[in-house]
Amino acid sequence: MMGDFKTNSSEYPKEKNEDIDLSYSISKIPFESFWNRFLRAWYKIWKPRLNHQKDVKSLWMDCALDDMLSAVEKEIFENVLQFREIRIGDIMIPRISISAVEDKATISEVMMMFEKYGKSWMPVYSNSLDNPRGMVHMRDLLSYIARIYLDIENINLNTTLSESNLIKDILFVPSSMLASDLLRKIQESGVHMALVIDEHGGTDGLVSHRDIVSVLVGDITSEHNSIKEMISAVSDNTFIVDARTDLEELAKIIGVDCDSLKGEQDVDSLGGLIFSVLDRIPARGEVILDIPGFEIVILDSDVRCVRRVRIRSLVDVRH
Repeated sequence: MMGDFKTNSSEYPKEKNEDIDLSYSISKIPFESFWNRFLRAWYKIWKPRLNHQKDVKSLWMDCALDDMLSAVEKEIFENVLQFREIRIGDIMIPRISISAVEDKATISEVMMMFEKYGKSWMPVYSNSLDNPRGMVHMRDLLSYIARIYLDIENINLNTTLSESNLIKDILFVPSSMLASDLLRKIQESGVHMALVIDEHGGTDGLVSHRDIVSVLVGDITSEHNSIKEMISAVSDNTFIVDARTDLEELAKIIGVDCDSLKGEQDVDSLGGLIFSVLDRIPARGEVILDIPGFEIVILDSDVRCVRRVRIRSLVDVRH
């Protein structure tokens, strides 16, 4: 039991002073983990600041970290250094890509929308996204059902979200807010989702704690991600596509040959194809006609990558 847990103070000698040699402490760790090397690198950068104020990025360039960290670890380290400059507007999901539910929706309709969009939570609005009410989480919906003694016959699926008290608080932030400030606010409030509000009070976008973490460690692919979630059909020849989607899977869905879609580019994902063709990260709202036979509109992108696009076939390729 937790209450019986004790520690032997003799195993953990008290610190004699606060000026502990961090590099020595880390070297005592019995395995060379990523965090071991990360902290050693971090200490190597920050130790000189005890004597003089030198720019962190300059210190980074001066340190021989290539031998200390792998390429992936170095990328994470650089992301940490750049994190203080990232603003919510750089990482938010734009309004056009938000999956939301109205407060008048019934429990049955909400369940179907969770299935349709493959989300674990969605913002809730009244009449329009410019009148947000909060958010609803799949966990709370399941808990609501379980409280009716697990008897599905006792559940009124026509009960609305408003009547069921399932709507939870949501944060409201400006796009100019620093991602680090929002992360702190999320930690303090325990609310993991925020609507981004424009200068007129309307809804401009959506951001979650996962979007912020992705800035540091890259996109996190959920074990529940599926092709159905990554690609959604708007019409027979138009699709909303996650830029991480594998090109072979995309080609099957839209009914084209993968080689004709890729052309001469040696890439695996749609985002990689767009970057290879343009040799840059396109801006949100940009229309791309450089891939023969297709019109691609960038729905969501930031300084690091393309996130979501609308792709439309310019020829009838479906049979």
